[in-house]
Amino acid sequence: MVRDHYGQISFEAIQSRELKKRQEDLIASYKDACRSYKSAKKEDASEEKPRKPAVRVLQKNIRGKDAKDKAASIAAKWQEKYDEKMAKKQEKEERKGSEESKNAGEADEGHKKG
Repeated sequence: MVRDHYGQISFEAIQSRELKKRQEDLIASYKDACRSYKSAKKEDASEEKPRKPAVRVLQKNIRGKDAKDKAASIAAKWQEKYDEKMAKKQEKEERKGSEESKNAGEADEGHKKG
C-alpha cells in the first residue's frame, strides 16, 4: 500500500530491492510539496497541508516462477477491496447527508406551522 503526499492510496507490487528507492522518491516529492505549501500558505490560508507519505508492505516473500503475476494479482485484489470499502463509505456519507437535509426540511416546516 502506498500513500502519497496528496493522500491518494494505491496498491502496488514492488520488488524488495526497489522498495527503498520508492520510499525515497515519495519523501522527496513530499519535501517539495511542503516547500510549495509554505509559499502558497502565505497567499492562500485555505491551502491544504501535504500528508506524510507511507509505504506499507502487505505481503512479502512472494516466490516462484510466476512471482510477478502473483504479486500483481494480490495488489489488484487489495485495490479492489479498498475501492469497495471507499464506495460503501461514500454511500453511507451520502445517505447521512440526505437524512440531515430531510430532517432540516422537517424542522423548517415545524417553525412555519407554529
